[in-house]
Amino acid sequence: MIGTFFEIADMKIPLLSEQKALERVSDLSSPKKVFFMNGHTIMVAKRNASFHEAVCDAHLLLNMGAALELASQIKDGVGFPHHFNQVDFITKTLEGLPKGTSVFFLGSKESILHKLRPIFITRWPHLHFQGSFHGNFLDDKEALSKIEIARPEVLLISLSEPRQGLFLHNNWEALKSYNVRLAIGCGIGIEQLAGHLRPPSWVRDFGFEWLFNIMTDPLPHLFYYLLETPLLLTTALIERITHDRKKTS
Repeated sequence: MIGTFFEIADMKIPLLSEQKALERVSDLSSPKKVFFMNGHTIMVAKRNASFHEAVCDAHLLLNMGAALELASQIKDGVGFPHHFNQVDFITKTLEGLPKGTSVFFLGSKESILHKLRPIFITRWPHLHFQGSFHGNFLDDKEALSKIEIARPEVLLISLSEPRQGLFLHNNWEALKSYNVRLAIGCGIGIEQLAGHLRPPSWVRDFGFEWLFNIMTDPLPHLFYYLLETPLLLTTALIERITHDRKKTS
């Protein structure tokens, strides 16, 4: 590790405990974008320069998944202090937000969002459900108009990458002007909050989401794990060798 972060492919992921991360996101005094990073998103950013820029511009990156943990071990010989997963972190973030904070959900399907609303109102009565909008929009302006009307303080966005990160990056100035203080790219976290395809707690705690994902949605996840994970680990090994050579030269 270099200082207080793990760096791979010129992206720096801080070494944070869960408590420290929660403290950062609960502070709404300054606007911030939060991305979850796993092996897949690292490799997408490595291939996509625009998404790489979006990742580097985020205010907080949170490590997620066994592949990234292994990459950290290979490159630096040390793992992350905490294994984050989207649904647990979002749940605790919502629990810790000040009373009256307004929350807007962007992405996923209408059926999921419809199911999520009563769950949210029951589970977090101290917060305001400020609205939602599905992820099937073709133009960012369509989604932005909904957010502008709602003017939420917290935006939880569930789109595929790199679309999710690029939406936040390209529209950040507009989102801030619409009152957004915290935006979290939460991937399938919205679906899991609604109880859809949510792995058991012990699976999340031990970092076995990858196995659950393969069992429930095999085709895309087999691609991620069988192709992208070896590429990620190879990248970590090459960077380790390069770093060691520079030290000895």
